Amino acid sequence: MQFEHSITDYSKLLLQLMKKVLATDELKVDLLAAQKDFTGGVDLDNASANSFNEWYLLERDCPVLGAPPAVSFSPAEITTNDLWHCLHDSFFGLFHVTELVDGQANTAILECLWSARQIRVTTLPAGIDVGTLIPARVAQSDSESHLLLPAANFIIAPDLLESLAEDLRSIRGEQPRSRLSQHQWHQLFTNHQQSHAIAAGQSFEEALTQALLGQNELSVAEVTAMLEKHGAQDTLSQIAFDTDVDIEALRVAFALIGDDQGDDTAQLDDLDGDATQAISDFLANDSQGSNLDQAFGNLEQELSLEPGATGLLSEQSEPTGVDTLPGVEMWLRSYLFDCEANSLQVSAAAGKEIEQFLNYCATTVKANEIDPHQLSAATVLAYMMGAAAVDEVNAKINHLDDFTQWLHREQDAPLESILPISGDETRTWLQQLVLCNQALQHNNVASSIAQVTAVSPLATLDEDGQSVMVNGFPSDYVSVVEVGDKLMGAWRDGCFVAGAWMPKRLLPTAD
Repeated sequence: MQFEHSITDYSKLLLQLMKKVLATDELKVDLLAAQKDFTGGVDLDNASANSFNEWYLLERDCPVLGAPPAVSFSPAEITTNDLWHCLHDSFFGLFHVTELVDGQANTAILECLWSARQIRVTTLPAGIDVGTLIPARVAQSDSESHLLLPAANFIIAPDLLESLAEDLRSIRGEQPRSRLSQHQWHQLFTNHQQSHAIAAGQSFEEALTQALLGQNELSVAEVTAMLEKHGAQDTLSQIAFDTDVDIEALRVAFALIGDDQGDDTAQLDDLDGDATQAISDFLANDSQGSNLDQAFGNLEQELSLEPGATGLLSEQSEPTGVDTLPGVEMWLRSYLFDCEANSLQVSAAAGKEIEQFLNYCATTVKANEIDPHQLSAATVLAYMMGAAAVDEVNAKINHLDDFTQWLHREQDAPLESILPISGDETRTWLQQLVLCNQALQHNNVASSIAQVTAVSPLATLDEDGQSVMVNGFPSDYVSVVEVGDKLMGAWRDGCFVAGAWMPKRLLPTAD
């Protein structure tokens, strides 16, 4: 029987599972406890969030359910090779690339250091070479190939590979029938990072200088400033997203911070603890049914953030841990993974724009229930309307064009009426909207709302149902106004003076 599963298919299923977990207070408490177990009591950083999610959903026996959530929530009947079957059959391994398949982009042969099992993968990012270590959970994409799930990591560190192999042989000798879990790997890798850094006999400054040699993107002073402002994990995430600097070398250097920084490090640890408590409070309030906006406001205040600063996603467009709502976060995660698998670059500016757009979507549509089919063309256009100038709307279009087409193609979002947003029709309409509203701002009136009932000439109805003229609307844009559009403005001398144009294409349709 032929079958084919994509990264998007698995991402959607993992999202459904996480939604079920977060929908139950008892499971949410268990999730937080599992997080502390996974990290050894410290914060769950961006780099390990995907690994934790996969481990929690697929490996860890939940004491509340008696089995991993992926087992407990699966259908009663599963057919061979369907998505649920392949998810259950997925496994974690420490793979290394043994062969790149000629003539087939992103395809390679991987071998697991633990079991010596070989697999063929078709989602290898561009630029990965033979010898690269890839800790990853893999699942079948078809009868002949596997794909890497989102927690896959890529490490080029021969010394680490050799020392890891020694530890794996020792563990396998004691547990010959066991599988290496993502939890074991996380602990093993953390220990190796620390021991490798200490064994190098370098200070933090020396290791950081060594890590930044041979590149001109970042200086030691710039990285140090980022550490002071954002902390180690956020700094690593930002550098990974914005530069080509060797992240593994930086990890080694950052592992020495605790030895060099003394009281400063203790202070940073205290701040991290405060952040953990604030996020825990936010989760607790959310589970008790509090107002979501108020909960975010409290979180911002506790973390000393600017009002409105708590987005659902990190600024680097990286998946965060359980302190974020699921929904739109999975869209971005899946999109970035698909782009990486197809050797497509997503710029930092585009990533930030997509994040802002998704946060807007999550606010417009119920944030804790949002699904792609709930994303309407009106929501996309309304977000674009927030541009203050034509240059800004053009930038939004350029940054969101590929993403919105991906949402329609891969996630079935009903956006076909406006795609591509970079096309002449949608782009021109949005430019006219922005220019028209710029011109209308000079009227400085917005105390009432009226509906357009005629366009030649432009008219609306007064409180008695009588047709009245609309004044102050720029003549250059009257031709694109439609009956049913809304105008914000004010009543003056028996006429309606327009102050803003809200096309019906932006307005939600009645259910």
